[in-house]
Amino acid sequence: MMGMFPDYNILIKDALTTLSRDKTTFYPWIFYFRKNNSWNQNVELKANADLDCQSQDDDGPYRGKLVGKINSYHHQVSGEVYAVDETTLLLIDFNYDGMGDDTFFWAGDSGRPGPQGFIIPNEHGRTNVLERYHDAEIQLKLSGDKKVSRLKWLAIYDIGSQNTFGDVYVPDDFDPPAPHVMSGFSGSKAVSSGPITFVDAKSFIISEFQYDGSGEEVYFWTGLGPQPSSKGQKIPDEYGYLEPLHVYKGTDVRLELPGTSTVFNVQWISIWDAVRRESLATLLLQDTLNLPPALVSEHGYKTTIPNCLQLHRRLQVSWEVFGNQITIQLAGQINEDEYMAFGVSGSDERSQMLYADVAVASRGTVVDYNITAIAPCVRVLDQWKGVCRDDRLGHLDSNQLLSASREDGLSIVSYRRELKPVEEIDREWPVDRDVFVVWAIGALDPDGEPGFHTLFPRNDIRIRLTGESPINTCVPFTKGPKLTPPTPWDHIELTDPALRTFTATLGPGGGLRGYSSTGRSPALVWYINGQMAPDLQLRRGLTYTFRVRGGNNPHSAETYHPLMITTEPRGGLERLDEAAQKNVRVLAGVGYTRRGRPNPNAVGPLCVGRHPPDRDRRRDDEFTSFRSFNRSLIWTCEEGAPGELVATPNTTWPDVVYYHSYTHAGMGGIIRVVDRYRRTSRTGGADSCNEWSASDCAPMEQILVQSLALYSRSAKEKHRHGSTRETKDFSRSLDSIKIMNEVSKFERAINELRDAVPPPSPKKKRRPDDVNHSVMRKEVCDVLRVQIKDRFIHTNHLLASKLFYTDRFADYNKSFPEDDFKKMVNAIS
Repeated sequence: MMGMFPDYNILIKDALTTLSRDKTTFYPWIFYFRKNNSWNQNVELKANADLDCQSQDDDGPYRGKLVGKINSYHHQVSGEVYAVDETTLLLIDFNYDGMGDDTFFWAGDSGRPGPQGFIIPNEHGRTNVLERYHDAEIQLKLSGDKKVSRLKWLAIYDIGSQNTFGDVYVPDDFDPPAPHVMSGFSGSKAVSSGPITFVDAKSFIISEFQYDGSGEEVYFWTGLGPQPSSKGQKIPDEYGYLEPLHVYKGTDVRLELPGTSTVFNVQWISIWDAVRRESLATLLLQDTLNLPPALVSEHGYKTTIPNCLQLHRRLQVSWEVFGNQITIQLAGQINEDEYMAFGVSGSDERSQMLYADVAVASRGTVVDYNITAIAPCVRVLDQWKGVCRDDRLGHLDSNQLLSASREDGLSIVSYRRELKPVEEIDREWPVDRDVFVVWAIGALDPDGEPGFHTLFPRNDIRIRLTGESPINTCVPFTKGPKLTPPTPWDHIELTDPALRTFTATLGPGGGLRGYSSTGRSPALVWYINGQMAPDLQLRRGLTYTFRVRGGNNPHSAETYHPLMITTEPRGGLERLDEAAQKNVRVLAGVGYTRRGRPNPNAVGPLCVGRHPPDRDRRRDDEFTSFRSFNRSLIWTCEEGAPGELVATPNTTWPDVVYYHSYTHAGMGGIIRVVDRYRRTSRTGGADSCNEWSASDCAPMEQILVQSLALYSRSAKEKHRHGSTRETKDFSRSLDSIKIMNEVSKFERAINELRDAVPPPSPKKKRRPDDVNHSVMRKEVCDVLRVQIKDRFIHTNHLLASKLFYTDRFADYNKSFPEDDFKKMVNAIS
């Protein structure tokens, strides 16, 4: 009998090949071998699995699980229906002539379409009468608690005439696609994780992922075959980089399979050590996964240039050498207000931005830049330094633009340049050896100049321009819904009426959650009283002092930042030409020479916060709050007295002004000038202790009671016996803890103390050993100010009493009661 049929392995192969074309051809073979063969179970399982997962032609995209074809009765209704997930249906090649009077997408759980059903909103989420559709691909979302698995049918139904124009029936026990959870990585000392959840056909989440960083070149890896091998390909990390993995400490990591790869055409996922050529951990994928389709689809772009290198999930570079010229094509998924840069490293031994020769492409242009400092292009002692155009430096632009286009969010720019340097500032593109390159993606500033890069490599990138065979590591770009940016940190407003002195230092911008959420991306921003570029509130007629520590070395393009206050929102006065400078109204921080040239005078030694050496600034968005981000920084402060900017707002000042850096644009914040103070309840306000969280609210009562009592006792003892142990302990306690971002709260405590204790009556006489509360109040204020606001400059941090952060007061959250204050005063007396 078996001689009448082909070998069963050939049968399976041929049948699965023709399955999508004619499913009915394959069913008789299943039924025959179910009766006559011992191996029928494997055949049936494989066939049923492929029937479940086969929801499109072999060369088409995966759209979900097929529900069925629409039965057409009237009005040219046709199409196919897929289940995307439990609440979403996808109609493909859908047609309807739009001639029905009262026609809707209609569904129900009865035996057949009829009046007992409900309307499904259209692709726009509206319940309007259906219009005309022609070969449309539309997605329908079930509302409320309705589920696809509970439906019996979907129809194009006219409610008025109760006619069904087309319908499709949902099979019994239909199982819509849904996320699938598999066991995590285990069995390795270097790698472990919790369960791995496959969200859709391309995306998966590794929960509680841990990797000790011991490997030299370890990647997320995927491919075909029974086990991981070197023939696989890299999976970009959660930020799109293709670099070796860093240390992970139990974080959830969401990854997306590259290019056209889906869980249906790869067989394993691995943590792969490329140097040792071994897998540190492996997950074998099941053949029967019933997952929602990916939210992304393949972009149609494919380079025609032979050599192509995938630099990032969002950036590719292609090149070809012909004679003494090189043609380079950059393709990047960038916004219209972003740039992409690529060029020769500034070092022959590693990838280095400093002194690099790069091409910056954006908005259909490509410009030759020379990087002499990691800063915007500024004048340093009448010479341009930073990221500067070659033509601004008095040289020629060596790049020749060939073509530029933009489609579906993908910018493509092709240009040509000489291999040998044309001018001294250009760098060579060698063809006889490897060359180190650099790349970056970042935002353009209002002048169209490149801002500080947000995407850039941390590892060396080395390429050979002319090898024995072309290099091609590129995969197709994918397009899909625009990613939602992370939620910005709370923006702080310093509106305390008691604040008269502000300390201005420098620190990093904190990524998309921080300063970049404002649309600006400088390398450093102003930190006022420890807060990142807060809004300030100043009152007309009062004098304010800004103690400036933004760097006083005019030879440095990166860290020379005099402070100034102007009426325009950008700053960077020194970058402007003479005509533009005259149009800027400077309110404080800048004087003018006899020739009318601006001269900054609010200059002080540098105090700057930076990332620890082992911290990747590209991952700043992982911090959920500015407080946690701020605590991770390492502060370095030069010795010396701070510079001072003294300002007294008057009636000529506008209601809104700005504080800036004199040299760089887009580093500062807003100052609101008022005639009288107003309290605010906006997020980040620091006017009321009740507006702070329990962990932030300073235990004012305990601080003031204990600190004031200790100071009172020590003052008495000092009057009688000289310096005491209590006095020294009090001083040491002030040096015991770093609280860089708490200066405004301590200022409030100090001023509440000042306002709460009335000055003594001049008529009342006191004994010499009595405590004069007015004097004591002034002395405490002075001591606290000196300790907290002056001495921190020399020790890199604001210093305060360790009582400020004692655990037993962590949940204290109430304002300072006046009655308790009076009791405290009486107790001390």
